[in-house]
Amino acid sequence: MPFVTIYRPDGVFLGTDSGVITAEQWIEEAKKLYADPRFVEPTRVLWDLRDATFEWPGTSVDAEVEFVRPERTQGRGRVATVVSTDLAFGVGHMFALKASQLEFEARVFREWAPAVEWIEEES
Repeated sequence: MPFVTIYRPDGVFLGTDSGVITAEQWIEEAKKLYADPRFVEPTRVLWDLRDATFEWPGTSVDAEVEFVRPERTQGRGRVATVVSTDLAFGVGHMFALKASQLEFEARVFREWAPAVEWIEEES
């Protein structure tokens, strides 16, 4: 199933996907997100990828972080990703560590409620 991203009334972008996700598909969805006129920093994004599996080349997320770097404008945003597999958690955690070099916070979660709580709190 392709990504579905909605803009919630509270200003949070909610993206969901199920099935297999590749790095290229994630980048294409991120491009759409950055093109949305409501994407103004500090933006909050909640990815629900609990029903997805990952096909990620190699053991790095450097290409994805380098893609994000010029796309983010100044300001501190937040990205929370909820996953259910160890591989997805590892990929998400690598991205969060690399993203700490950028102007936003990223965290990966295994459970929905803590992710929602974190994304909705004031940063």
